[in-house]
Amino acid sequence: MILLYQNLDSNLYIGLHKAFGISLLCWMIARVINRIFTKAPPALPMPKWQLLISKLSHFALYALLIAMPLAGLLMSVYG
Repeated sequence: MILLYQNLDSNLYIGLHKAFGISLLCWMIARVINRIFTKAPPALPMPKWQLLISKLSHFALYALLIAMPLAGLLMSVYG
């Protein structure tokens, strides 16, 4: 913790933050490509409302895990 406060003026941590974000974006793009070509295992028997909620939550997670690093990249480039 002390190391963080001593180096607040350097760009090391923001550089690491940006590198992690770009890495996450690349991994998520690779994951979406993999998901397109690889079929998911069949769903377990459950009520339709649970199946719908699970599909919506998966879509929301994928969308957020792509949108957040993409927004950071755009802010870094154009900000």
